Amino acid sequence: MTHDIELDLLIVGAGPAGVAAASQAFRDRIAAAVVTAGPPGGMLRAARTLTNLPGFDHPITGPILAKRLLDSLRATGLPVITDRVTSLTRQEGFYQAVLSGGAQVRSKTVILATGTRPLPAPFKGWHDAMASGLAHRDASSLPERMDGQTLAVVGGGDVAFDTALIACDRGAGQVHILVRSEAPKAAWHLQAEARSRAVTIHLQAQVRDIRPWEQGGDQDTETRTKIRLDIPDKAQLVVDQVAVCIGRQPADELLVPGLQERKPPGIPVLDETDRGRFPNARARGSTQAAQPHPRPEWNLIELPPGLWIAGDLASEAPGRFVAWALGSGQQAAVRAAAFLRAHDNRDQGTMEDSVAVRDEGV
Repeated sequence: MTHDIELDLLIVGAGPAGVAAASQAFRDRIAAAVVTAGPPGGMLRAARTLTNLPGFDHPITGPILAKRLLDSLRATGLPVITDRVTSLTRQEGFYQAVLSGGAQVRSKTVILATGTRPLPAPFKGWHDAMASGLAHRDASSLPERMDGQTLAVVGGGDVAFDTALIACDRGAGQVHILVRSEAPKAAWHLQAEARSRAVTIHLQAQVRDIRPWEQGGDQDTETRTKIRLDIPDKAQLVVDQVAVCIGRQPADELLVPGLQERKPPGIPVLDETDRGRFPNARARGSTQAAQPHPRPEWNLIELPPGLWIAGDLASEAPGRFVAWALGSGQQAAVRAAAFLRAHDNRDQGTMEDSVAVRDEGV
């Protein structure tokens, strides 16, 4: 097999975790490259304001922080490939990554920092709505100017309220938030700001379908495409744009059979650095065994040697925070460097300065 690129470390993803991994790899002088399907920064580009990030004496917007991460990534000088990894396999101790553009990458180690993807939108007309260019999954694809436009946001969490407020900032005339439950789950300060901005919040609004709708078309008016939302027991809502923010799931499609082994039932296998996060023994000073937090199914796998997961892919909801992503990306790169040093020493017939490396991932 001919490989276009050969590396010591391949980093898949350029969100906070991927950029932190790249910065650490550069510091450790690892021959690394980053592959990203989208602009660096990941979901930060859709975040309106970050108020809980240590080190900033005032709130910072997601796009500004994404720009700083891009600058940090550029400063490393590591190759950044804008493409998508379509498959990842392991053969003879090396990882083989195939990109959608046809290039093939061979690497000794891999860090998957692929983040999350939106949950599927459960609407029959969603495909047509997306094709119209008027439907979105977060604020990153909203028009830069929304002067006088109407927007409906489906969802009740932080992303939904963030998206609604970004639309207000961009001049939207009227914004609706459709929450299917009795109360939103968004942070209190987002709810308070939305109400202060005259955002209309509809509770117990279960959307049945979302589809394009042609408005006008007679002699006096030009036909315009809008979006119609069907809501049982409520009047139909017709808007200029719609955003469906109903949750996200780990982008774990590269963790396919052949790259993972199912762990036995019971408490996960951990290394020393994980014991504080997933206590699997008696708590210090306690006579009862500590209970691990519920773990997603995808997080109950044992990764093969030289593969780590970082950022949102490795976190447990609701642990999707920028500070966590940065730390986990850096930690994954530190482990990759230790793994490479250990194997280089083995290749040279000595174990001097080698360290024990466990392969459960971050």
